[in-house]
Amino acid sequence: MTTARIPARFAATIETTRLLYTVHALLPLKSQRQIAAELGISRRRVAALAQLPAPLDMSATADPSDFWISQEVAPTMKRTDAVDAILALATRPEGVRYHEYTDVLAALFGIATDGSLNMQEPEHRRLRDDVKRKAKVQRRVALFVPAWIAAHDPRGSHRAMLDAAQSVFEAIEYAALEFAQRFPGVPYQSVMHELRCLAIPGFSNEPLGQRLDRTADVVNHLAGHPINIVQQMARPESMRVPAVSVPEVARDDSELARLCI
Repeated sequence: MTTARIPARFAATIETTRLLYTVHALLPLKSQRQIAAELGISRRRVAALAQLPAPLDMSATADPSDFWISQEVAPTMKRTDAVDAILALATRPEGVRYHEYTDVLAALFGIATDGSLNMQEPEHRRLRDDVKRKAKVQRRVALFVPAWIAAHDPRGSHRAMLDAAQSVFEAIEYAALEFAQRFPGVPYQSVMHELRCLAIPGFSNEPLGQRLDRTADVVNHLAGHPINIVQQMARPESMRVPAVSVPEVARDDSELARLCI
């Protein structure tokens, strides 16, 4: 358990939060005596947890992991305690991964009505920054490890990720070149940018659905006012769009050359 590797005064709060979820998940399925035996806690503690607000609604399912009720779970941990709890994990030689301190985040921020952490990403970043600063003061290093880095082979997973990223880039680059060849005159870089926006979640700040709708509106408008190049070129010369002629400057104009020096 993650909680066994952080100070006891923090682990107790986190463990209570975890037991609260578990007890309410099992109440529709088992008796309090059975729950106490399964979790290895006293029946009195099960009864006490059962009296607290339920984080899960099991009225519509027999699966204890299916649904959350529309009820928030209030925070149970102070920010300073949360910083210290995460610090204890992050300063280990192996660092800490997000899933290892989600219990701390739940205790600090509480749970929203949809079952997600009642936390915004900027709050998460500030919390991690506080952990790193405190570690630096203590002359230690707080290491937050991305979930995709394999613990058993960090170098191998890093190389594999770089290879995968290169493959993705080459695929997008090939698709952009193919598109530009199919539609001559379309800027290649514009195609690359749009492919990234459509294929990579989060690349653009604009929501994907909104971008697709906006693009569809532009396409529908243009489709209703087509420019037929063949018809344009078939018109008499007097009816065509006049070409712009650029006057030429004589190359041997010594006076102009002198003025331009």
